[in-house]
Amino acid sequence: MIRQGTHEKNLQDLIPLINEFNSFSVSLVSDDRDPIDLKENGHLDYLVRAAISFGLPPIRAIQMASINTARYFGLKNIGAIAPGFRADFILLDDLESFRISEVFLEGKRVDEAYFSRIKKNGADYILNNSNKRNNSHPSSFLQNTIHIKSIKNSNMFVIPTDSSTPTDSSTTTSSFLQVIGVIPGQIITQKRFIPAKIDKKNRAVADTQRDLAKLAVIERHHRTGNIGLGFVQGLGLERGAIASSVAHDSHNVVVAGMNDNDMLTAVQYISSIGGGLTVADNGRVIAALPLPIAGLISDQPIESVISNLTTLNEACLKLGNNIIKDPFMLLSFLSLSVIPSLKLTDKGLVDVDNFCFTSLWAD
Repeated sequence: MIRQGTHEKNLQDLIPLINEFNSFSVSLVSDDRDPIDLKENGHLDYLVRAAISFGLPPIRAIQMASINTARYFGLKNIGAIAPGFRADFILLDDLESFRISEVFLEGKRVDEAYFSRIKKNGADYILNNSNKRNNSHPSSFLQNTIHIKSIKNSNMFVIPTDSSTPTDSSTTTSSFLQVIGVIPGQIITQKRFIPAKIDKKNRAVADTQRDLAKLAVIERHHRTGNIGLGFVQGLGLERGAIASSVAHDSHNVVVAGMNDNDMLTAVQYISSIGGGLTVADNGRVIAALPLPIAGLISDQPIESVISNLTTLNEACLKLGNNIIKDPFMLLSFLSLSVIPSLKLTDKGLVDVDNFCFTSLWAD
């Protein structure tokens, strides 16, 4: 699979490896694409256009976005126009530009009325069908899913210098931190060893001068009270905090900030709205995108989501002069503990290269 998401971009680097001998076994995949990206550029159609622009023959690019994937997943009733096959197909204005003029599903033309029904009933469809499958009221299953044991005091984010991470109770005298180093345009991270900035109360704190933000992952499903603490370098934050209940793959609450009070403000607001994305500064929430369905999905039309997300991104830019592109998309991957090299979970810092927990404090 060749991935091209909003933040994680690998298509251009990997396209040169595709040839007539291996193209049948490779699929184009989108991974995470935010609503703004989807609206402006498209989904898999965008990947096909991008692959063609990087030199891949159009037919090969289409093959990698359609039949290859269908065969991999054993979908034997699609991939041909013949008796016994689903008549799912598109009509193009032009092959090279891959501009879609019409879409057909099961032989029926998809018109504006179809999309209007989806936009109108999308959230209700998700909730009602989940209700049928789980024999429980949607509000108890997919809504109000932020269950954090306690978020009353910013002390939950304190990192004393005389102890290690919650997964390691041993003491340390090291003044160096293991820090998650952000790589722009990628979801892999670097292990960086950086001297800790210590405040007058003997606590490790964020450092604007070195683009070092505090990071926390808070368990939000079972009120366990688990919280992982660490640091991340490269977000571009100079003040405030950003938080999200979208945090792959466990989808706990992840928050990055330059001070504990704003981190607390951001997390408290996420809890109060049942999940979402927030930006906090100077003790107040300055922008938010509610995601009330499982803390992951909006119940609003895409136009409303895009408007909120645009406002959210603009609010992020007020927190620093060099804010990284797509900060919330990046934030959501900082807890994905199967992608190298260093990630943070609610149980502590994970050395993904060695698949083990590791101390925040370097030896």
